Amino acid sequence: MFEAGGPVLVEVRFPGAVLSSDWHLCETEAEFDDLLDRIDPEAILHVSRVWDLSTRGGTVCLRRGS
Repeated sequence: MFEAGGPVLVEVRFPGAVLSSDWHLCETEAEFDDLLDRIDPEAILHVSRVWDLSTRGGTVCLRRGS
């Protein structure tokens, strides 16, 4: 996604959690990698290019699992 240009917006969802999602704006791939290192392995990530937010089909869902 970073190769296509622009930052990405990451929604971090926690299965079974009572709290709402966390949102992160990653402007570089290094920032995204740092986010992956910090979050819970069970978290579900919805990643979208900021410039494509009007197109829901451009969102990628990542499940890391344990």
